[in-house]
Amino acid sequence: MKKPIIALTPLVDQEQESVWMLPGYLEGIIEAGGIPVMLPLIKEMDEIKEVVQRFDGFIITGGHDVDPKLYHEEKKDYCGALCKERDEMEMVLIPEIIKQDKPMMGICRGHQIINVCLGGSLYQDLDKEYKLTEVHRQPTPYDQPSHEVMILKETPLYHFLESESMFVNSCHHQAIKELSSQLLPMTYSSEKLVEAFYMPNHHYIVGYQWHPEMIYKKSVENKKIFKDFIKGCQ
Repeated sequence: MKKPIIALTPLVDQEQESVWMLPGYLEGIIEAGGIPVMLPLIKEMDEIKEVVQRFDGFIITGGHDVDPKLYHEEKKDYCGALCKERDEMEMVLIPEIIKQDKPMMGICRGHQIINVCLGGSLYQDLDKEYKLTEVHRQPTPYDQPSHEVMILKETPLYHFLESESMFVNSCHHQAIKELSSQLLPMTYSSEKLVEAFYMPNHHYIVGYQWHPEMIYKKSVENKKIFKDFIKGCQ
């Protein structure tokens, strides 16, 4: 069977003026049976359309905070560093992926910007804007679990894990505030934060607030997340 080719949005180091990729994303895709390719920073519509046509699936990776102006808020002092280039690219790329009905998985920032792109909003900082009872910004190592999430029945994640809960790592200070009306939740934390979502009536669109690429080698459940995504791209 032909291996699906998966495009990943790049991580950006603004100080070094470079784009790069964490090996966990690449290795997770390869182990699951796909071929990963990191995209350049592009935003022209004709280039975006051609990229979406050519690849079998997309991962919107983690990284900088999403600019609050994209969900109609002023940037607060406690909001983190932004990346204009990624915001501009992904706000064009994500709708085109949806339009062409291609599989897409968002991770951390990717989970958040898919929600924002579809009209949802974010907490700019959980410590300032939400009452936390669990650790959502764990210290290293990130291949260890931080907290548990409850998996909703009759969701894609429940169907392939066949479990009502799982343990996840956690490395974020922002989270979904208002979930887009075009998305449905798959998991909640104990504080009722949306930790994963899916888009109904679409071939394969999911988002995860945690980092499967950092923990999948020690977590059967997170390994299955990559395998199910690659299966959805075939």
